[in-house]
Amino acid sequence: MSFVDILASYFAFSCFSYVGNIDQLITEEFVRALFGQVGSIVHAKIFYDWVIISILFPYSRFMLCIQGSFSVFAFLEFSRHQEAVRALAFNGRILFNRVCDSVT
Repeated sequence: MSFVDILASYFAFSCFSYVGNIDQLITEEFVRALFGQVGSIVHAKIFYDWVIISILFPYSRFMLCIQGSFSVFAFLEFSRHQEAVRALAFNGRILFNRVCDSVT
């Protein structure tokens, strides 16, 4: 069972929606305006998770960062469950060169 499946089962029949794989340039205002097309948003919050892949050299105290990236996702609260379900229409839509994952 994936993380997305766990979130989907946790938020089943709720007014919450999870939106994953969004670009780091997207703001809460943009998310509110975009998802506000399907319903009234009570609350929107974007989370930024910095992922660093690094190498620790043996016999040394130095660490080299070889790759870093943001994992950005959002949680939205709609006023009604039906509005949160309509947010699934954004699943697979490209926003700022990233394919958006939407789970209600």
